[in-house]
Amino acid sequence: MLQPTNDILEKCKSRDRSSLEWLYDQVMPMWLGMSGRYFNNKEDRHHVANIAFMKLIESLKKYEGKGSFEAWCRRIMRNTIIDEYRKQKNWRSGVQLKEGYQDADIADQVYNDAEQKLSNEDLEEMILSLPVATRGVFNLFAIEGYSHDEISAMTGISVGTSKWHVSEARRVLKQLIENKLGIKPI
Repeated sequence: MLQPTNDILEKCKSRDRSSLEWLYDQVMPMWLGMSGRYFNNKEDRHHVANIAFMKLIESLKKYEGKGSFEAWCRRIMRNTIIDEYRKQKNWRSGVQLKEGYQDADIADQVYNDAEQKLSNEDLEEMILSLPVATRGVFNLFAIEGYSHDEISAMTGISVGTSKWHVSEARRVLKQLIENKLGIKPI
């Protein structure tokens, strides 16, 4: 993403159409990639990205030019994705676990040829095959780097439920990878 100049940002604040189009063209590829980790279909990805763009336009007057503009845009998109998840019924219907739940020990197995046999598209497809709530929590934890406590605060699920979703995602992804590589489970 190209860093917008102060002139372009000022024009965007005053709703200059060509500047807004330039900004849209800059943020959309990044945002569609981010939303693609959370939503299966193209329409949902574009819907969330467009909502985020409207939030970006409204928030431009708050941007002080401190720090990376790209990081600021990513934060807007991440927060929009979380907001959209909160709106979905499926999000709240996640499995509630008993108190004291511990992550199951998952055998860490290194596959020497996994990097050669699995493409990014294969991995993205596997992640997209996860149930919606599990995929969302897994992405927040494994890809975005949030802790279980932060995920719990953002989504309204318990820390134990967050841990369960990550554990379940790992279990399913491990099985999918083994199947793809033709490895028989021990």
